[in-house]
Amino acid sequence: MDLFQMNRKSGVKDWEKYAALMVDIFSKYTVVQPIDGKTGEQLQIAITALLQKMNLKSNKDYTLDTEIKNNPRVIYSDQEPALKTAPVKDLLERQHIELGMTSTHAAVAERQIRTFKRMIVDSLRGKPPEERVWHNEDFLAKLSDLYNNEQHSTTGMTPVEARKKRNAREVV
Repeated sequence: MDLFQMNRKSGVKDWEKYAALMVDIFSKYTVVQPIDGKTGEQLQIAITALLQKMNLKSNKDYTLDTEIKNNPRVIYSDQEPALKTAPVKDLLERQHIELGMTSTHAAVAERQIRTFKRMIVDSLRGKPPEERVWHNEDFLAKLSDLYNNEQHSTTGMTPVEARKKRNAREVV
């Protein structure tokens, strides 16, 4: 899991906003959630939404207190201070998820972030400046669907196909 922000020079209107990105290590299945800031409460809500998106079969009606089924055992992230806050720790404990704080996940996460940023910029290219809004859940969901349904070079499958072949996941 990682957070990213668009570069001011990217040409998007709301470049200063953030998004949280979660990647299934095995399948490369990727989900993304817009967030306005990096407080513990905002991340708690974003992580809950990301976990729900990762679990397609169930959990349509979730709250922060609902135990989400089929969660990953571990979420790896960098040393993001907001992930060490009480709201995030409480959520992960309730969901029985360990948080692995490491820098070794960075290569996978960084590739996904670069890919998503490139997809965002490419899909907004040619639009008037006032319409270059990337920080929108519907827009990011469409990009996730596009990415997750394209064949991946390392697995030879789309992320959607690959994730069907594996039940227990570890998430970056």
